[in-house]
Amino acid sequence: MKNIRLKNGDSWDPGSDPYKVQDATKNHRQEIEASENCCCISCLEFFPPSEIRKWWDDGRSACCPKCGLTHVVVGSESGLPFNKYYLGMAGGHLIN
Repeated sequence: MKNIRLKNGDSWDPGSDPYKVQDATKNHRQEIEASENCCCISCLEFFPPSEIRKWWDDGRSACCPKCGLTHVVVGSESGLPFNKYYLGMAGGHLIN
């Protein structure tokens, strides 16, 4: 499947699976702590892992320090495209 060029110049692979993002938001404490930065797929705020104060699932899943939701934080070490456009599109598909 051909990538779609977005107005901002980024590309979007319409064949990418948004559920990979969902999987990256759970049971990920080691990945989050190894990341330089994190992003919430709900509020789309970026923040360092040191700002995370609440953890769910017995301390394995981060809670967003900006909006307070659980299972929405992705770390830069997730292996996924780490930009607001990709995470926003995937998050919009999963959350809305």
